[in-house]
Amino acid sequence: MIALKQQVKIYKIVCARNISIHDQGAGYSLNPWGSNTTEIEGYDDGGMLYDLEDGYTLSATKYGDRAIYDVDQNHCDIVIHCSGRPQLVSATDKMPVLKQNRSDLTGRFLINRTEV
Repeated sequence: MIALKQQVKIYKIVCARNISIHDQGAGYSLNPWGSNTTEIEGYDDGGMLYDLEDGYTLSATKYGDRAIYDVDQNHCDIVIHCSGRPQLVSATDKMPVLKQNRSDLTGRFLINRTEV
């Protein structure tokens, strides 16, 4: 029996306008873009489903937010890899990059380890 990998929806977020120019740009998030205001405008891509690599989990923080944790239960940040794909970064030396699973025609993605 094949174990199913835990799926997570990750959104590409673009902050198009902000009072602080340092907060403008693209990134990845577990949450969709919130509401625009008179000071902040942006959007998201609607999110894509990804399969977490074995040992990685999606669970709630002590504050109730969702977060991804690595095999050692360290919190993972989601950053943009130089290829433009999402990459998980934590306190360990493991940094899996999200890569499209070409054998899956439903549009799901897998996290595969790659040399950076």
